[in-house]
Amino acid sequence: MKKILIIIILGIAAYAGFQYVTTTNTEEVSEVQDVQREEVSDIEFQVIPENAYIVEPQSSSIVWEGKKPGANHVGTINISSGYLTEDYQGEFIIDMDSVSSEDGQRLINHLKGEDFFDVNQYPYARLVVSEFTQGVLQGTLTVRGITKDIEIPAIITREEDTLSIISDHSIDRTDYGITFRSGSFFENLGDSLINDLVDLNIEVSAQR
Repeated sequence: MKKILIIIILGIAAYAGFQYVTTTNTEEVSEVQDVQREEVSDIEFQVIPENAYIVEPQSSSIVWEGKKPGANHVGTINISSGYLTEDYQGEFIIDMDSVSSEDGQRLINHLKGEDFFDVNQYPYARLVVSEFTQGVLQGTLTVRGITKDIEIPAIITREEDTLSIISDHSIDRTDYGITFRSGSFFENLGDSLINDLVDLNIEVSAQR
């Protein structure tokens, strides 16, 4: 689940960043440096239930894909921590400063900036899972300080002490205040338009 959140978040950034790299605008984007992290007490879980499955960040991944007319950008974002209980309640923390892409540092810096994730002010995103019903994870996702209800179709398998989550999902970046070159907010964008929906491929591995 944690990966799901992360992917969602990366997907949003990727969409926005894609337009930036392909535009003919020559305006320079300042490099994002010295990210001020939230206090550890703000992102740690107060209590992890006994026998919960703990996310393995090194074995989990969120891949995002952002699109515009005739082109796309792909990248990743990391889940820094998370857990899910046997009755499918849990929480996942996504490291927004970890957003990456093979399309260059300029794009990455733009995604971390105020047009998109604003990682200086919002270095983490949070996914809280409340239930898993008929193949859908339900809960809330918080990005850039904005919390929205979310439903994520997923395949969850459990084998002994291992749990895995696989999901292909799309989210609307504008739900979280990311409106840069969105056709829902601006007119006559032409080739500068960036799709609102961001595709996410999430794979999460957890152990107890």
